[in-house]
Amino acid sequence: MAAKGQIKSRKRVVEHGEVFTNEKEVNAMIDMVNQEVKRLDSRFLEPACGDGNFLIKILEKKLDIALFNARGDVYLYKKYSLIAVSSIYGVELLPDNAQDCRDRLFKYVESIYKKIEKKEDILYLNSVKAILDLNIICGDALTLLDSEKTPLTFAEWGFHDDFVTRRDFQMATLLTAEAYKIKEPEESNQISLFDDDVWDDVYNSINVPTKVYKDVHFLKIGEAYGK
Repeated sequence: MAAKGQIKSRKRVVEHGEVFTNEKEVNAMIDMVNQEVKRLDSRFLEPACGDGNFLIKILEKKLDIALFNARGDVYLYKKYSLIAVSSIYGVELLPDNAQDCRDRLFKYVESIYKKIEKKEDILYLNSVKAILDLNIICGDALTLLDSEKTPLTFAEWGFHDDFVTRRDFQMATLLTAEAYKIKEPEESNQISLFDDDVWDDVYNSINVPTKVYKDVHFLKIGEAYGK
Protein backbone atom coordinates (compact mmCIF):
# COMPACT_ATOMS: atom_id res chain seq x y z
CA MET A 1 0.00 0.00 0.00
CA ALA A 2 1.48 3.32 -1.07
CA ALA A 3 1.71 5.92 1.65
CA LYS A 4 0.18 9.37 1.38
CA GLY A 5 2.16 11.51 -1.01
CA GLN A 6 3.52 8.55 -2.97
CA ILE A 7 0.83 8.69 -5.65
CA LYS A 8 -0.85 11.55 -7.51
CA SER A 9 -3.85 9.55 -8.69
CA ARG A 10 -4.98 5.95 -9.12
CA LYS A 11 -5.28 6.61 -12.85
CA ARG A 12 -1.57 7.45 -13.10
CA VAL A 13 -0.66 4.35 -11.11
CA VAL A 14 -2.70 2.14 -13.44
CA GLU A 15 -1.54 3.78 -16.66
CA HIS A 16 2.11 4.45 -15.82
CA GLY A 17 2.91 2.51 -12.64
CA GLU A 18 3.70 5.84 -10.98
CA VAL A 19 4.51 5.48 -7.28
CA PHE A 20 6.95 7.94 -5.70
CA THR A 21 9.63 6.66 -3.34
CA ASN A 22 9.13 7.80 0.25
CA GLU A 23 11.74 9.86 2.08
CA LYS A 24 12.87 7.09 4.43
CA GLU A 25 13.75 4.81 1.52
CA VAL A 26 15.40 7.65 -0.37
CA ASN A 27 17.66 8.49 2.58
CA ALA A 28 18.57 4.84 3.13
CA MET A 29 19.60 4.38 -0.49
CA ILE A 30 21.58 7.62 -0.61
CA ASP A 31 23.43 6.61 2.57
CA MET A 32 24.79 3.64 0.61
CA VAL A 33 26.63 5.98 -1.76
CA ASN A 34 27.34 8.75 0.71
CA GLN A 35 31.03 9.07 -0.20
CA GLU A 36 30.18 9.64 -3.85
CA VAL A 37 27.48 12.17 -2.95
CA LYS A 38 30.14 14.19 -1.15
CA ARG A 39 32.12 14.62 -4.39
CA LEU A 40 30.85 17.67 -6.27
CA ASP A 41 31.67 16.23 -9.69
CA SER A 42 30.47 12.68 -9.02
CA ARG A 43 27.61 12.15 -11.49
CA PHE A 44 24.22 10.66 -10.64
CA LEU A 45 21.57 9.52 -13.11
CA GLU A 46 18.04 8.63 -11.99
CA PRO A 47 16.35 6.80 -14.93
CA ALA A 48 12.84 7.27 -13.52
CA CYS A 49 13.28 10.47 -11.55
CA GLY A 50 9.63 11.44 -11.02
CA ASP A 51 9.52 14.89 -9.48
CA GLY A 52 12.99 14.50 -8.00
CA ASN A 53 12.75 12.74 -4.63
CA PHE A 54 16.21 11.21 -5.04
CA LEU A 55 17.83 14.04 -6.94
CA ILE A 56 16.81 16.75 -4.47
CA LYS A 57 18.43 14.88 -1.58
CA ILE A 58 21.62 14.41 -3.57
CA LEU A 59 21.61 18.09 -4.50
CA GLU A 60 21.10 19.14 -0.86
CA LYS A 61 24.19 17.21 0.20
CA LYS A 62 26.28 18.47 -2.69
CA LEU A 63 25.38 22.10 -2.05
CA ASP A 64 26.38 21.65 1.59
CA ILE A 65 29.80 20.59 0.33
CA ALA A 66 29.89 23.52 -2.12
CA LEU A 67 29.18 25.94 0.74
CA PHE A 68 31.86 24.39 2.92
CA ASN A 69 34.49 24.41 0.15
CA ALA A 70 33.74 28.01 -0.85
CA ARG A 71 34.38 29.23 2.71
CA GLY A 72 32.35 32.40 2.29
CA ASP A 73 33.57 33.27 -1.20
CA VAL A 74 30.34 33.85 -3.20
CA TYR A 75 32.08 33.64 -6.58
CA LEU A 76 33.57 30.27 -5.69
CA TYR A 77 30.23 29.09 -4.34
CA LYS A 78 28.57 29.90 -7.66
CA LYS A 79 31.17 27.83 -9.46
CA TYR A 80 31.04 24.90 -7.03
CA SER A 81 27.25 24.88 -6.95
CA LEU A 82 27.08 24.80 -10.75
CA ILE A 83 29.46 21.84 -10.74
CA ALA A 84 27.08 20.16 -8.29
CA VAL A 85 23.99 20.92 -10.39
CA SER A 86 25.71 19.78 -13.58
CA SER A 87 26.46 16.38 -12.01
CA ILE A 88 22.78 15.49 -11.54
CA TYR A 89 20.81 13.82 -14.34
CA GLY A 90 17.31 12.45 -14.65
CA VAL A 91 15.01 10.79 -17.17
CA GLU A 92 11.25 10.95 -16.62
CA LEU A 93 8.46 9.55 -18.77
CA LEU A 94 5.76 12.06 -17.79
CA PRO A 95 6.29 15.70 -18.88
CA ASP A 96 4.68 17.26 -15.80
CA ASN A 97 6.93 15.27 -13.49
CA ALA A 98 10.03 16.22 -15.49
CA GLN A 99 9.15 19.91 -15.24
CA ASP A 100 8.27 19.58 -11.55
CA CYS A 101 11.69 18.02 -10.99
CA ARG A 102 13.49 20.86 -12.79
CA ASP A 103 11.49 23.46 -10.88
CA ARG A 104 12.06 21.74 -7.56
CA LEU A 105 15.82 21.54 -8.03
CA PHE A 106 16.02 25.13 -9.28
CA LYS A 107 14.00 26.53 -6.38
CA TYR A 108 16.28 24.77 -3.90
CA VAL A 109 19.42 26.17 -5.55
CA GLU A 110 17.82 29.62 -5.59
CA SER A 111 16.81 29.40 -1.92
CA ILE A 112 20.35 28.53 -0.81
CA TYR A 113 21.84 31.30 -2.95
CA LYS A 114 19.48 33.88 -1.43
CA LYS A 115 20.72 32.92 2.03
CA ILE A 116 24.30 33.81 1.20
CA GLU A 117 23.82 36.70 -1.24
CA LYS A 118 21.05 39.31 -1.20
CA LYS A 119 21.85 40.61 -4.67
CA GLU A 120 20.20 38.54 -7.39
CA ASP A 121 22.52 37.21 -10.08
CA ILE A 122 20.51 36.57 -13.25
CA LEU A 123 23.51 35.12 -15.09
CA TYR A 124 24.05 32.53 -12.37
CA LEU A 125 20.38 31.58 -11.99
CA ASN A 126 19.90 31.34 -15.76
CA SER A 127 22.92 29.05 -15.89
CA VAL A 128 21.33 26.81 -13.27
CA LYS A 129 18.12 26.69 -15.32
CA ALA A 130 19.95 25.92 -18.56
CA ILE A 131 21.80 23.00 -16.99
CA LEU A 132 18.64 21.56 -15.45
CA ASP A 133 16.74 21.90 -18.74
CA LEU A 134 19.41 19.80 -20.43
CA ASN A 135 20.08 17.35 -17.60
CA ILE A 136 16.48 16.47 -16.68
CA ILE A 137 15.01 14.91 -19.81
CA CYS A 138 11.47 13.86 -20.63
CA GLY A 139 11.78 10.43 -22.18
CA ASP A 140 11.82 6.67 -21.69
CA ALA A 141 14.93 5.12 -20.15
CA LEU A 142 13.83 1.70 -21.43
CA THR A 143 13.52 2.64 -25.11
CA LEU A 144 16.32 5.25 -24.78
CA LEU A 145 14.15 7.73 -26.69
CA ASP A 146 13.00 11.17 -25.58
CA SER A 147 9.50 12.59 -25.87
CA GLU A 148 10.20 13.48 -29.52
CA LYS A 149 11.19 9.85 -30.23
CA THR A 150 14.81 10.79 -30.79
CA PRO A 151 17.74 9.19 -28.93
CA LEU A 152 18.13 10.36 -25.34
CA THR A 153 21.11 12.70 -25.26
CA PHE A 154 22.86 14.11 -22.21
CA ALA A 155 25.23 17.05 -21.89
CA GLU A 156 28.49 16.42 -20.07
CA TRP A 157 29.82 19.54 -18.37
CA GLY A 158 33.60 19.71 -18.02
CA PHE A 159 34.74 22.48 -15.67
CA HIS A 160 38.30 23.75 -15.97
CA ASP A 161 39.37 26.95 -14.24
CA ASP A 162 36.50 29.39 -14.89
CA PHE A 163 35.37 27.79 -18.13
CA VAL A 164 33.11 24.91 -19.10
CA THR A 165 33.19 22.52 -22.03
CA ARG A 166 29.90 20.93 -23.04
CA ARG A 167 29.98 17.55 -24.79
CA ASP A 168 26.81 15.70 -25.77
CA PHE A 169 26.51 11.92 -25.57
CA GLN A 170 23.66 9.62 -26.49
CA MET A 171 22.51 7.56 -23.51
CA ALA A 172 22.73 4.35 -25.55
CA THR A 173 26.41 5.11 -26.24
CA LEU A 174 27.11 5.81 -22.57
CA LEU A 175 25.50 2.54 -21.50
CA THR A 176 27.46 0.57 -24.10
CA ALA A 177 30.72 2.22 -23.09
CA GLU A 178 30.03 1.57 -19.42
CA ALA A 179 29.23 -2.08 -20.16
CA TYR A 180 32.58 -2.47 -21.93
CA LYS A 181 34.30 -0.67 -19.09
CA ILE A 182 33.08 -3.06 -16.39
CA LYS A 183 32.89 -6.27 -18.43
CA GLU A 184 35.74 -8.72 -18.07
CA PRO A 185 37.69 -8.60 -21.33
CA GLU A 186 38.01 -12.37 -21.61
CA GLU A 187 34.21 -12.66 -21.63
CA SER A 188 34.01 -10.65 -24.85
CA ASN A 189 36.27 -13.07 -26.74
CA GLN A 190 37.49 -10.07 -28.70
CA ILE A 191 40.48 -8.65 -26.85
CA SER A 192 43.13 -9.88 -24.47
CA LEU A 193 42.80 -9.38 -20.74
CA PHE A 194 46.43 -8.25 -20.68
CA ASP A 195 46.33 -5.86 -23.62
CA ASP A 196 45.54 -2.56 -21.90
CA ASP A 197 46.20 -0.47 -25.00
CA VAL A 198 43.66 -2.39 -27.04
CA TRP A 199 41.18 -2.28 -24.16
CA ASP A 200 41.50 1.51 -23.90
CA ASP A 201 41.11 1.87 -27.66
CA VAL A 202 37.87 -0.11 -27.63
CA TYR A 203 36.44 1.95 -24.77
CA ASN A 204 37.47 5.25 -26.32
CA SER A 205 36.05 4.28 -29.71
CA ILE A 206 32.64 3.72 -28.10
CA ASN A 207 32.65 6.66 -25.71
CA VAL A 208 32.51 9.34 -28.43
CA PRO A 209 30.46 12.55 -28.09
CA THR A 210 27.91 13.44 -30.75
CA LYS A 211 28.84 17.10 -30.43
CA VAL A 212 31.43 19.25 -28.69
CA TYR A 213 30.72 22.92 -27.99
CA LYS A 214 32.99 25.92 -27.62
CA ASP A 215 34.15 26.71 -24.08
CA VAL A 216 32.13 29.30 -22.17
CA HIS A 217 32.55 31.00 -18.81
CA PHE A 218 30.62 29.11 -16.15
CA LEU A 219 28.41 32.15 -15.47
CA LYS A 220 27.47 32.34 -19.16
CA ILE A 221 26.10 28.81 -19.50
CA GLY A 222 22.61 30.30 -19.48
CA GLU A 223 23.48 32.74 -22.26
CA ALA A 224 24.99 29.98 -24.37
CA TYR A 225 22.49 27.17 -23.84
CA GLY A 226 19.37 28.64 -22.23
CA LYS A 227 15.98 28.51 -23.88
